[in-house]
Amino acid sequence: MPRIIPDVEEKIFASAFDLFSSKRYKDVSMKNIAAGAGIAVGTLYNYFSNKEELFLNILQHQIKETFSVLNSVIEEDKDIYKFIEIFYDKVFILKPFYEEIMRNEINHKIVMRLKKELAENMKVLIRSKSKHYQQATEDRIIRFLITIIVDFINEFPEER
Repeated sequence: MPRIIPDVEEKIFASAFDLFSSKRYKDVSMKNIAAGAGIAVGTLYNYFSNKEELFLNILQHQIKETFSVLNSVIEEDKDIYKFIEIFYDKVFILKPFYEEIMRNEINHKIVMRLKKELAENMKVLIRSKSKHYQQATEDRIIRFLITIIVDFINEFPEER
């Protein structure tokens, strides 16, 4: 009878997130991830068919969690500075993931879908904060925010 491992998916995500955050994508193996999660490699493959699928699942999970938090900030009617602060922190945490995507080591079609999803979620959040923006303005604000935050993270990694 197979052994039941409590919170196995959370352990896999935590191990993979730590490894992908500290090493290049090509330097992380399913064996490393399994070891970090305290499970057998075969168990890991029961949940994810390959490293890319796991990487993208983590990224997608983090994006959803980011928008959940940002939506809470909007619903609580906190000021725009709190929104930007939280968004900055989330982008900073995911910086290693974005760098791997920029290296084109990840399936391009899936990344494009995630990028589109990210932009759509940002539009929804910005619309809920400022209903009077035009579509073109929203697109520019989203691009501006993402570009500025990524630039600040690269230029001033120790400052928030």
